[in-house]
Amino acid sequence: MSDSDSDSDVCLRRTRSPICVNLRNLRSGPLPRAQLVIAALLFSVGVALADENARQLVAKPGLYEPLTEPPCSYCSTQHRKRMIQGHDRVVAWIRGAHNGGAIPLRHFLSAPRVINDTYGLFFYDPDGGYVAAYRKDYGYSFHGWRDGVMVARGPDGTLWSALSGVAFDGPQKGKRLERVPNVMTTWEHWLMLHPESTAYDLFDGETYRVTPLPREMSAEARQSMGEVDRRLPALAGVIGVEVGDATMAFPLDGLPERDCVSATVGGTPVAVFWYAPTHSAIAFESVLDGRALTFDADAISPESAPFKDRETGTRWTLAGRGVDGPLRGKELRWVNGIQCRWYAWAAEHPGTAIAARTPPPGPLRAVLLGADHVTDEELERLASAGHNAVVLPLEARDAEARRREDAAARRVLRSGLALHYWLEIGRSKELARAHPEWMASLQGHREWRRLFDDPPRPGDGEVIKAWPWVPVLYREAHDAHLARVERLLAGRPPAWGILLNDLQGAPSACGCGNTLCRWTTDYGPIRTATPMGADASARFVAAVEQLAPGTEVIPVWVTECEERDVASDGHCAGVGCFRGRCWKESTRQLTPVLEEARRLGVLLPFRELGRDEPAFEKPAGWVAHALGTLRSVPARHGASAVSPDRLIAVLQGWDVTDDEIEAQVGRAGEAGVTEWVVARERIDQSWEPRRHRIGSR
Repeated sequence: MSDSDSDSDVCLRRTRSPICVNLRNLRSGPLPRAQLVIAALLFSVGVALADENARQLVAKPGLYEPLTEPPCSYCSTQHRKRMIQGHDRVVAWIRGAHNGGAIPLRHFLSAPRVINDTYGLFFYDPDGGYVAAYRKDYGYSFHGWRDGVMVARGPDGTLWSALSGVAFDGPQKGKRLERVPNVMTTWEHWLMLHPESTAYDLFDGETYRVTPLPREMSAEARQSMGEVDRRLPALAGVIGVEVGDATMAFPLDGLPERDCVSATVGGTPVAVFWYAPTHSAIAFESVLDGRALTFDADAISPESAPFKDRETGTRWTLAGRGVDGPLRGKELRWVNGIQCRWYAWAAEHPGTAIAARTPPPGPLRAVLLGADHVTDEELERLASAGHNAVVLPLEARDAEARRREDAAARRVLRSGLALHYWLEIGRSKELARAHPEWMASLQGHREWRRLFDDPPRPGDGEVIKAWPWVPVLYREAHDAHLARVERLLAGRPPAWGILLNDLQGAPSACGCGNTLCRWTTDYGPIRTATPMGADASARFVAAVEQLAPGTEVIPVWVTECEERDVASDGHCAGVGCFRGRCWKESTRQLTPVLEEARRLGVLLPFRELGRDEPAFEKPAGWVAHALGTLRSVPARHGASAVSPDRLIAVLQGWDVTDDEIEAQVGRAGEAGVTEWVVARERIDQSWEPRRHRIGSR
């Protein structure tokens, strides 16, 4: 319940004005019958009004005059008039008489926004970034916007969503227009494929007014947008696909020049072709004549047929036609899809699935790089050195920092390197300041005190906290961290993966002083927040997966203490951590995490964690040793060994030499781990003791 909600009001909300029913008198006894009837009526009316208010319509009928039955010609004929530029955007229908046809937007759709024609009914919505093509019909015109999406009015007064083709008001409410197979491309590309196809006659260039395509959203579209699904940036490019009642959005931003993305939608195997030179996306069934095909973007294929199937080697055009190989002359079955902006697709298909991004081939070879260091020159250097990914920390301390992070993310996507995000979780100065009671407690142990010259001692009603560690193992902190992650991810450019660091307790959680001992929030009787169960970290991972569907969420873990640490002069100062609860409890927490996540990052900054010790003999020898503990120690506590092929080594790249980086990579390889992230930015693992009065904030 929000701060504005009182326990005496029932408020019905969608995205706009609430309707409230006062139920205060329920506390003092039953309402009189008349009041109950009124309350019930208000409630039912409120629900209906809330639904209506959630979809704001901005009507501007007559703003654009539709075009009806423009005379036809052929693409090759109109091209000779030199009135259409090669890069002009066109909508092309790809099945039918004359091998389909193409409509240049500037010449025929930008001014009228609606074409009623024998070849189809076409709606152009520059705000939503799409052209919708439907079976031929007549008498339609532009009407306005709803949720930022163009609305068309039919001849009988019915109002239709231009994007979905569904009638939402009027005599035909609930009916749906039938799409025709189409693709957005350029005049030059379509002409190369089908010069004989249909086009409208330009005559002498004076008959139809050439209108530039709008560069910015209209004020009316923005006015009616309402709240946008935050899983993707509002203006992100997608192709939305429908199969029966199932829908899925395929993000397009950041894809390479040629790409194929496969998914199953409504039980149907679907392949999305993407061709960046023409900014074109189109979906086809990936089964032809009962045979499953696997499509790849082929770098050496001609631009006329940039896609190839693995099974037969046939090359395919953007229009889904086989032109070279055993399946030459065959046509793939078009899937109902439309290339548009995310906000428009999400408005018409709330709750739509989002296609998972397939990671680039080969093991992860990443560098964690702050936004200010992500330059085109640095990205080119990383790629030439064999790296295939960049991990970008997200902090967004202010609007300017967020702008720099988003710019860096887009720069990575343009470079062809795979983009991942890095989120610091447990170590949070922001939450520690706001809620010191949520910090992990060191309580009364004496061992950790040896690490500080003048450690604080708790007074009456006080406890010592590990500043600034706020673990997700407390329910209050768990929820607050999750809300922060939602804010950080909202509207970001799409990434391949999200790495969540520090999902455990704080360093020295058991009070021994060992920075690796971090399985709990409070090793002692005093609790200042609500502990969760052993699956708290796994539940956090699952919740972030819900916030970022289609993106792999990778928890980053720290291995626990080691047997040598229990010596009197070791990291645990003689406390029997290794044989005691530390690994046992850590394994209880890690096991559900491994059930939830496909891969696990392992935080291994050997120098930051004080593990650059000669006892390990080889340079950075602790890296191999720590990774080895994940194979050997959990099995002692009834869990399965963690396979090296599930691990990503997170290595120290700051305050070390290139030789030491190479040594760390080598040690990871010795442990069988072939994927790694070299952190150029410091991953701060420090902490300090601070007093906190129990019951205060």
